[in-house]
Amino acid sequence: MKMTDDMRVMIDEAITSFLGEVQAAKRNELLDGAVARLGLTERQLQNRDAASKYHTMRSYVGNRVDEMMRNGALCRRDGCYLLTREGLVIVEEGRCESQIRALLAKAAYHKPALFEALDRYFGTDLTLSGRDDAMVHSIAGSILARMVRDGEVSTGADGYFLCSSDQKSTNHPMPPEAFKDAFLARLRRMGGPFFERFLCNLLEKYYTVTGRTVLVCEVTGGSNDGGVDVVVDTRDGLGFLEHVMVQAKCRERSQVSEKEVREFYGALTALSGSRGIYATTSTFHEGAKRLLDSLDNCVGLDGDRLFALADMVSYGIVKSKKGYCFDEAIFKK
Repeated sequence: MKMTDDMRVMIDEAITSFLGEVQAAKRNELLDGAVARLGLTERQLQNRDAASKYHTMRSYVGNRVDEMMRNGALCRRDGCYLLTREGLVIVEEGRCESQIRALLAKAAYHKPALFEALDRYFGTDLTLSGRDDAMVHSIAGSILARMVRDGEVSTGADGYFLCSSDQKSTNHPMPPEAFKDAFLARLRRMGGPFFERFLCNLLEKYYTVTGRTVLVCEVTGGSNDGGVDVVVDTRDGLGFLEHVMVQAKCRERSQVSEKEVREFYGALTALSGSRGIYATTSTFHEGAKRLLDSLDNCVGLDGDRLFALADMVSYGIVKSKKGYCFDEAIFKK
């Protein structure tokens, strides 16, 4: 017997009705549950011969289940079939953070496994669109990064895990990538004046390590600095002098704009600086990056490059086989 369009519609309704009632079912449970909604008599349902109407209809239901899986109307979780949701799931950041804490309180998770657990919790794995999945992953990634920066979460071979109260208050070793986030977060929390002094000392150490003699290295300070926060005068082995001017921006998220770079470069030129460094704990806008790339005597240091520089000269960082720690003698100044 060939399946007609009317029969296909009837079978689809039976599958949908059954899953709407039970939420999830194994394959045999789904096939039997749908067949029971197709109007067969009790005698037909009891007749399990190979050529019986029961087996014919069960075969039709199985075919439709497979087709509905292919077209996305059904999905599977833990070996069970479920109806796919049509609408997007709206994910609240607060709920996402609470669930991350609940998951990490029980076990360590690598990021893909954690994202999968969150998809299951919010039900985004049951929707037709991948947009809400991406939303969960983006929100969760930002929350994880913040929790690592704040010292609430750390990473190891087993993945992300919640730090104990002792670990939070202790300067414990961390892997380099996790430490970088914590390092930049601490710089931001210390504020602008500390960042200017930190940057001044970091550059002095960098120039010394790379073979230059540092003649002057000082924070200009005050609101009348002309857009320059740090001045460094150096001399190389041949006696050439460099008058380096530095702008320091201690920021959480706000990017440095092209306008800000232009203003600093104007101050650099007006004050006869030979080199310029624009340093920020955040990032540069694309326009600012293009402008810096076009200048041969001015460079930008974003958060990543600042950490790389500190890592290179071991300033503010204590390294061991166990990982990276803060040099508290630097950060408690």
